[in-house]
Order: sequence, then structure tokens, then C-alpha cells
Amino acid sequence: MRKDSRLSFRISPELSKRVELTISSDPNIRDRSDFGTKAVNFYLNHLKISENEQDKILQAVLALANHIKLNTTEVVKLRDIGKVHEPAIIEHPLYESILDLKGRFLPEIQEEITNKLATAEYNDLDEIFKTYQEKFFLEGIEHKKKLQETKLPTI
Repeated sequence: MRKDSRLSFRISPELSKRVELTISSDPNIRDRSDFGTKAVNFYLNHLKISENEQDKILQAVLALANHIKLNTTEVVKLRDIGKVHEPAIIEHPLYESILDLKGRFLPEIQEEITNKLATAEYNDLDEIFKTYQEKFFLEGIEHKKKLQETKLPTI
């Protein structure tokens, strides 16, 4: 492979326009390659946050048992385990709000929020949302004060 060659793929014209619009509207994204990298990282973080490995394995085993219509005592016990597990954090009412709030921060804070979500449990999301909502509004107020202080007087 040449040094300047890139991995590319074909996408629909409509999706291509959306990608270009996203790249042009976000100063943190340099080009299509950077956009793809950020999209893949976002998706992998989403998978890491949304469900743990045990839940995925349990769901796969139950889906297979349902598909072949297997109803042994072990499968019944597995179904019972699946019913009592704590809900995933993506089911929390504030999860989407946290993701929206995350997008309004600089990349360093976004990574911090992602790390907190990766280790958070369902009940932790209320506190995470409250913390970063306050941080966002406080930083916004401080930023406005700095702008007012540096504003040149008009003649």
C-alpha cells in the first residue's frame, strides 16, 4: 500500500451529503477519515456502556433456546435470571440527555463523561447528569463574564 492510500467505501449520495454537512458544521472533525474514526469510537463506547458481556451471552442463549423451542429447567432458570437483572443504563430516562450534554463539551470532558458512563450503574446516572449539567451551566456563565470583561467600549 502506498503511504497516501486510504480505506474508502461507497455510501449513498444522501448519506454522503449528511457526512459532508456534519464535517463542515463541526470544527473538531477534520475530514472523512476523522469522521469515521470518531463514529467508530462512539459506537464502540456505546456498546461498552450499553450492556455488559454477561447480559449479551444470556440474551444469545435465550434467543437460541427460543428459536429451537427448548424449554428445559435450565432455560426456565435462565429466563428467570434475565427477568430480575438490573436494567441497562441505556434504559434510564436521563441517558439520552447525558449524551446530548456530552456533545456540548470539549473533547477532554467528553472522554471523561464516556469513562464515567462506562463504569456507571443504572442508579448513578442521576448524579452524573446533575454534575455535568451544573458544570455546563457554570462554565457557560464564566465564559459570558470573560467576554463581557474583554469587550471593548464603544465610542
